[in-house]
Amino acid sequence: EVGNDRFVIAGKMYPGTLIDFYLAATLDQEHMQSIAEYVDAYLGIPQGTPWPEADVHAGGDSPAVPHELDYPTAKFGPQDAARYWTEAAQQSFAYLQKAQESQTIKNKKDFSCTAMDIRAVAHLGKYYAYKTLGATDLAFFHRTEDFGRLQSARQWIEKAVEQWDSLAAITDKHYRPFPEWLRMKTNTFTWSEEGKKLQRDFMDLDRGYAEVRKMKPFSSAPPRIGWTVNRESLAGDKIAIPIFIYSREGVHAKLFYRREGENGFKSIPFKPSDKAMVYEAVLPNADTKKSGAIEYYVEVTTYRSDFPDVQIIPRRWELNWIRFDQKGARRTFPAKAPQQTYRLALHDKDKNFKIILSAPEIETVSKNLKTVHIELKASHKDGISWVKLYYKDLPSHLTWKSKSMEKNGDSYTASFPVKSEGAMYYIEIANNVGQAVFYPDFQKQAPYIVIPSWE
Repeated sequence: EVGNDRFVIAGKMYPGTLIDFYLAATLDQEHMQSIAEYVDAYLGIPQGTPWPEADVHAGGDSPAVPHELDYPTAKFGPQDAARYWTEAAQQSFAYLQKAQESQTIKNKKDFSCTAMDIRAVAHLGKYYAYKTLGATDLAFFHRTEDFGRLQSARQWIEKAVEQWDSLAAITDKHYRPFPEWLRMKTNTFTWSEEGKKLQRDFMDLDRGYAEVRKMKPFSSAPPRIGWTVNRESLAGDKIAIPIFIYSREGVHAKLFYRREGENGFKSIPFKPSDKAMVYEAVLPNADTKKSGAIEYYVEVTTYRSDFPDVQIIPRRWELNWIRFDQKGARRTFPAKAPQQTYRLALHDKDKNFKIILSAPEIETVSKNLKTVHIELKASHKDGISWVKLYYKDLPSHLTWKSKSMEKNGDSYTASFPVKSEGAMYYIEIANNVGQAVFYPDFQKQAPYIVIPSWE
């Protein structure tokens, strides 16, 4: 059941494509994000923007895209799912190895069957993890034209197929073909036969490569640039900012950055990466080892090798006349840099929020109406950015509403009306370095608190 029931993706996985996969909805849409929802929230793209059309060019500078994002979020997203499946699979392999080394196995035949089942499910978990990461990268490519993401997507899908092949090698030996009509519509299902359908994933990737080939600029035309703005990362990790540049001319690219609150920017050059036409700038560890935030922007300069010493050549670039001289033409991202910059939040691995929720105070307004007053204390070493209250009337099929909780010292308060049928609520808390949590934690307990009904 790894993967099939936590996300509603299995049904669309077999007859569909990678695009179907990243568009599939989650079971719990209040606490989980589909791949498409995650990508659009990360990039700041309004919900409902058609897929797989590109909406963002050069990392978020489309006029239709707001610069301020509804980010971070406490929702369980594709990166979390991939991490969950990978860790579960690795633990399965580790526990199995420990059991084999214990010398306490009495029925080796039964143990061998159980071990094959465990290995099969672990490989299936890693398949879902890698496919999820590949589909996420493909979705980013479709939105940003970031060719580096497309290349990463192919690498993840190749790893996913390897895991499926390992799964098939175990199951073909362990199980006979069996009828599976619910999803696969066959009387003789085998994992190896089903694995042949995975090649359709590469068709989506191949179409992406064909799109990149069409991006080739004409001689003297501006370069095609695509990249994914880096919003958050673990403090102390190697942090590389990649950018895809497809140019017929020479290109220089620089990253300008500073710790939030500092004066003046430092700069480092972009250098060729291990991906075609993708350059990257690696931030020095000394500037990223502590939690906090980095402000940064990118400058791309194009030049021609045949510039006369003094001649100035006008050229048409995206409907604007730009003067090319011996220094070339410059373009910055964001366009208003350095007055406007991107923000890279640096955080620790553990979230470590301190949360104390008081018992709700319930004020009677009338026989069928009461007001619920919520008070919560929240703190984090990097500070609290915002706190939101989500609530709705019962029965549970009704729509959730939300409101910001007001800060009063180290407490946050909010109120909402409740009818005699009762209500339910939960809270989302975000810090200043790109992390957020739900209270209650939906991975540990019921994801809401109930206000019971009354007569």
